[in-house]
Amino acid sequence: MVNFIDRMGNDVYYEFKIEFQVIMDGVGVYSSPGFKIQKKYIRKKLEYKGIKYTIVTDEKYMNVINSLKHFFENRLNEITVKKDDLIISLLDGKKFESEIINIVWPEINKLFKIINIYLSEYSSKIYECIKDEYLNSGIEVISYRNNILVIGSIEDALKDSEIIKEKINNLYWNSHYITYCDVYNYTDLKKAYDKTLEELQLAVKYDSKETICDEKKLILEGLIDSISEDMKSKIADDFNSKIAKLDNEMIRTIEVFFECGLNLSESAKALYIHRNTLIYRLDKIQKVTSYDIREFNNAMIFKIIFLYIGRKKSNLTVEKV
Repeated sequence: MVNFIDRMGNDVYYEFKIEFQVIMDGVGVYSSPGFKIQKKYIRKKLEYKGIKYTIVTDEKYMNVINSLKHFFENRLNEITVKKDDLIISLLDGKKFESEIINIVWPEINKLFKIINIYLSEYSSKIYECIKDEYLNSGIEVISYRNNILVIGSIEDALKDSEIIKEKINNLYWNSHYITYCDVYNYTDLKKAYDKTLEELQLAVKYDSKETICDEKKLILEGLIDSISEDMKSKIADDFNSKIAKLDNEMIRTIEVFFECGLNLSESAKALYIHRNTLIYRLDKIQKVTSYDIREFNNAMIFKIIFLYIGRKKSNLTVEKV
């Protein structure tokens, strides 16, 4: 298959009928038929929209170099797009040749990262704040279908997500979630985006207590989501009537106990109650629901149903893939 630089070089050769070579950084080299490096050849180093290239030709064609330059730049102008437009096109499923990617944004032709940020109510102020954080970094921040995406050569996506979370918390009081993943090259961008979107959907659907989510933190939610609605409803119907007998204090106790990994001491501390008071509450929960959530197997079954019931009560939504 003839690549971009060969096609462009051939067009130039048949237009001007001279021997030349063009070397384009990150893209490749084109040599016209019959071209051979000689001492009398000259090199002209040029740059267009950040694309560096060199034209090599016989010195007798020196007066043609400006015409070659204009020809090349007209062709480059036809295929160069802004990075944010490129990202949106890739996310929308448009295909690009790797040579064009190397011209516009070579960093995404190798391993890079995507951070996907969901806000329950979109905020242009948050968008501008995150955009300012990455100003002149080579990392792109775009708004896509009401989510905010951070894309590029991010060294530590978790660390950056924590910084973004702190900024959001300082400016925003509504529900929000952040997820991220590696992208092996630009051809996988849409697949990676869809993956992060699925994780955001799970976080919203099951009202995750973790603001920064990844697939490891959402394994249980993913398992619950894979169970049919009929099966979950059958399991939950009887359980729901029992949960209804628990007051808000008991519900909060259950939530904190799970957040603290079933640890009695940490849970009592988080709830600002004595350990014996916590044990009393857990005994009461067991009496009402028939589940002792201090016991691992009971706790897992309880949490699955508890998450499902909590999800049914949630009105939050996030755009589907």
